[in-house]
Amino acid sequence: VLTDQYIKNLEAYLNSPSEDLRKTAAQEVLKRLDEDRTRYNDAALNALINKMLQDPSCHKVKATALTALDTLAQGNDNTVKILSDMAQNDKSRNGADAATAASILMKMSSPTKLVDVPKGNNPSGGMIE
Repeated sequence: VLTDQYIKNLEAYLNSPSEDLRKTAAQEVLKRLDEDRTRYNDAALNALINKMLQDPSCHKVKATALTALDTLAQGNDNTVKILSDMAQNDKSRNGADAATAASILMKMSSPTKLVDVPKGNNPSGGMIE
């Protein structure tokens, strides 16, 4: 269970002047997303990811947020704004973050839905795989 106090602690760590504390908090956010699918669109975790995307000096924190958005989190309207700005204006790492942000925006614009299709006989008699 993600308590309000736990979320507040993560936010405090992400606001810390210490890069090590911010990296630790970023990894915790990633773990919380990874441990439960229902959290992919959690408002509090999305707010923390948005904060991570805007880290002033630690690329590792931004990279963790980009990884979360690329693989786990769904983001929100604010995420789209931050990623759009990053895709257009971020020159760090020779534009690699901008390219990743653009790729994530593309995925977000056409979300996919996983469908569980049971294996079995189809109407024409063949197997569905």
